[in-house]
Amino acid sequence: MSAAMQGPRRAGVVDLGTQSAVLAAGELAETGAVEVLLEAARLPALGRSLAATGQLEPDDVARAAAALEELAALSLGAGCPLREVIGTAVFRRATNGAVAARALAEAAGAPVRIVTGEEEARLAHAGASAGRPDALVVDVGGGSTELVTDGGRWACSEIGRAHV
Repeated sequence: MSAAMQGPRRAGVVDLGTQSAVLAAGELAETGAVEVLLEAARLPALGRSLAATGQLEPDDVARAAAALEELAALSLGAGCPLREVIGTAVFRRATNGAVAARALAEAAGAPVRIVTGEEEARLAHAGASAGRPDALVVDVGGGSTELVTDGGRWACSEIGRAHV
């Protein structure tokens, strides 16, 4: 094992959705266990104009960029460089989602990875089941809802709080 890979590693990840930006920053031990060191959230309402225009509008992207800059600074302050931003349903739905993701990656100082509904469901289950693989996880977001169980059974609806 290289010296760079020995010992615990620290990183932050942001879940950026239709309404919220949620940071989890932590330390990964060699055992695979994660100790969460910092959690923070902001409500930039990135998808505020999405239903009306089909796009992520400049003002909405600017609010999300400011939130990401703030969360990246908080993460770094905890000794956890921001590794990635997970882009969810808001990016999948917007006609300019990929363009907005590139602009937001620059603001965050980390790549924005736009995930599929299936991956969003899998990540929700991994994060919420806390060692209970038999758990049913329901993740109601601003732009989508995922249900996922053990064994990888999942469903993703592109309907969330912002659409109800």
